[in-house]
Amino acid sequence: MKLQSILIVSIFQLMFSFLFAQKYEKSYQQNINYKTNNNNGKDLNLNFACKYDAFLGEPLFSSRTKKISEGDFIVYNNQKYYRKDIGDKIFNQVEVGLINVSFDIYQGSRKIATVKLENEISVSFIPGSPDWDQLWPGVSEDNVKKIWKEGYTIKNAKLYNVKFTGFSALQSYLNKIESDKAKEIEDKKKAEEKEKEEQEKADQEQQLKEEEEAEKLIAENKKQEEEDLERAKEEEREKAAAAEAERKRTEEQERIRQEKINAYNNRIANQKKENNAIAAASAASSASFLYLLGGVIYNKMGLPGKDLYTGNNFHINFDFGYGVSAFPLSYNSVRTAVDYNGDEQTTEEETTVSAITVDLRLAFKVGYEVENGGGNIYGRFEPGFSPIFTDFNTSHGYGAEIFGGHKNIKLYGRYEMGTHSFSSNNWIDPEEIGEGGKSSTSYTQLRAGLKFSYYRNTRTAKRDHIILGIMENYFDENSAEVFSFREEPGEPLINLNGNIPNYVASGFFFEWKRDHTHRLYLEVFSNYPSTGDIGGVSNDGSMFLQVGFSRSIEGFFGNK
Repeated sequence: MKLQSILIVSIFQLMFSFLFAQKYEKSYQQNINYKTNNNNGKDLNLNFACKYDAFLGEPLFSSRTKKISEGDFIVYNNQKYYRKDIGDKIFNQVEVGLINVSFDIYQGSRKIATVKLENEISVSFIPGSPDWDQLWPGVSEDNVKKIWKEGYTIKNAKLYNVKFTGFSALQSYLNKIESDKAKEIEDKKKAEEKEKEEQEKADQEQQLKEEEEAEKLIAENKKQEEEDLERAKEEEREKAAAAEAERKRTEEQERIRQEKINAYNNRIANQKKENNAIAAASAASSASFLYLLGGVIYNKMGLPGKDLYTGNNFHINFDFGYGVSAFPLSYNSVRTAVDYNGDEQTTEEETTVSAITVDLRLAFKVGYEVENGGGNIYGRFEPGFSPIFTDFNTSHGYGAEIFGGHKNIKLYGRYEMGTHSFSSNNWIDPEEIGEGGKSSTSYTQLRAGLKFSYYRNTRTAKRDHIILGIMENYFDENSAEVFSFREEPGEPLINLNGNIPNYVASGFFFEWKRDHTHRLYLEVFSNYPSTGDIGGVSNDGSMFLQVGFSRSIEGFFGNK
């Protein structure tokens, strides 16, 4: 009966162990790459595998670490030696002598223990049966069994100590290379010593030969020196004769050069003197003509008018009188000059000048005016010339103006279209042989400002008007055949149509007019584009000025 009980218990234990082993068997494997870096050995690619199991209530553990592949070089004493250089025999003798592997036991995300295996190098599994309290370092038997039943994972297999053996063949190979190098150095040293001895012998023989040749050469040199001395004296005589001939030739060339330069300078000076005389005569004639014409224009200016302004009138105005214009004009200047040799040369350069003319302003205006506003349409023609006939002007314009507000102070605006036509030719300068320049530039102009109207005293029936403000001329690529535009056109101030043209020239104007008497005007653009025969892109400009004083004849018609 007792034997039967023992047998039954043993059977139950075997069944429990079988079921326990089936439930809690755990396998793990991982590839590990080992880099030898500066340590003696090779790079390795290893496969580590381990397995936990249980039998008859006792734990079982087995593991193996086998080599999958290895690198193609050996590191030895901080030097790399490749298989192709040292050969397979020496390369294969370097083998792994020691590999220590560690891995971690986890339950969930919590690390339980780190297991370290020493001298772990084998192709097949090495079985073992440790005790429960030695299975995982630092974990008691009860905790191991508890974790074993609840479940765990194996992670992070890595190497922590690797050593290689079999370097003797490699060392012998290196010793042989070093020995061969030493022998080669010794053989080279002996060869150099032999060569040195032979060279010393050859040098002695050469020295004797050179001494004999030197004695012979001294004799030859002495003879040669005597011949050279005689030859040098002859050359000095020939050189002196040549220098004298060269001096005479240079003096003759200098005389001819000075004659050519003097002839050119005299011709230019005489021509300039003649041109200045013509210019002076022209200026005197122009002044006489302008004086006589001015006497006609301004004669009896300011006589009482017959058709006076009454506060609600149609208006007709004629202006004629003198003005002055200074317009920027660009062209290719063609000039002559003489070079150092006295030869006449012609050069071209871009030139910008101010064409200055005395203008005869002829203007006509017609419109309607009441106490608080009015408007006119007008046209003007400004033929002009410089008193010495270097610059000419045939500009014209037409447009409309409006004004409104208080009877004494009104807002003023004007729109104008026209063409500035100027030409310039500096014929006075005889070294200027070009045709000069000309420009015909179309523009659109807007003016904005204030108009002040008042009677000087209670006895006069003539009003005075002062108009001042800003003005802008607008251009595009069709404004002139050649045009110098700004790199950055700039923002217009009073452009009403909203379109920014290629170029905007801003300025100011001032006008003082007295009914039936005169009109004094001033128009200034400080940075006006240059036009003419050359163009380009530039931020530079020049001043465009118009100032004048004209006689004003007008009539006011309508309500009396």
